[in-house]
Amino acid sequence: MPNIFTSNDAARCGGSFIGPALAAALLILCIQFHGTTSAAQSELKSNHAADQVSTTYAVHGRIVDALTMQPVPGVRFVYGQVSNTSRDGGFSSFSIEPSDTNGDFHIDHLKPGQYALYVAASLSHSDLYSDPLLFAIADGDVANLEVQVRHGSTLNGTVVPEGLLTQEALAKLKLIAAVPSIGTLRAGITTQSTVGQDGSFQFAGLRPGKLRLNLLTSGVPELKGLSISHIEYDGLEPNKEIEIKPGVSVVGVRVFVRQGAGIIRGQVNVQGGSLPAGAHVLVSLGRDGFATGYIDVDATASSKSKG
Repeated sequence: MPNIFTSNDAARCGGSFIGPALAAALLILCIQFHGTTSAAQSELKSNHAADQVSTTYAVHGRIVDALTMQPVPGVRFVYGQVSNTSRDGGFSSFSIEPSDTNGDFHIDHLKPGQYALYVAASLSHSDLYSDPLLFAIADGDVANLEVQVRHGSTLNGTVVPEGLLTQEALAKLKLIAAVPSIGTLRAGITTQSTVGQDGSFQFAGLRPGKLRLNLLTSGVPELKGLSISHIEYDGLEPNKEIEIKPGVSVVGVRVFVRQGAGIIRGQVNVQGGSLPAGAHVLVSLGRDGFATGYIDVDATASSKSKG
């Protein structure tokens, strides 16, 4: 059955219905535009979508004290586009910026998408933290964001060596702590504490949640192979997780460390070609969700770790 070209069809093609002859001509043009040139239309739509993606926008906001609502200057925060593909959430990419002298912040060149922003105590060597602020960029700038910071909790404890560990070696030890997940957002920022010759350590600015502790021994030969055997707190062994509550200090944590004797050997395989000249490959060592050290991979792409 032949197509019937109506006034509505003519209007869609940008013309008006003024006679059968012209209608037939418009019908051919309309078929060509809506049918045979659909690829061109798709290309136009694709180019338009590409233009939208390449367009960037700005975000404006302020960091304030949650109690006084006064601006907080010079506080560093992390922000980035939220990834929906990683197992626990997190950032597909991130950056770190400070608030200005008035507590304000301005971020440029952000593409449309879902973002998160939060303050972590270790970024500014302070005791301030914030909950993640989630925001979306669609087709315009975002203004008047407010990030409320709070004073985090403290944690005090002692490292207890199991076996031989000199006071000099103990003084080179560092502990790292983090609440790995904030809601659905995986937070990879840790805070560090040195260990005194008496084994004492302290963390400040801790956000509420399940806190994990681990050792940072990379680059210290005397500490190679050292790991946490268990943690004791309040008469319990919390499987290396300690509940941090808002405004509540944690004291009396005992972290037992021991020297490992195991050896891990491995091979790094490079697929699809070879490494470029001068490439440097590191293998990350981790336990319980933390990277505790790195090993250089030699020219044969093999590696070995003790402990």
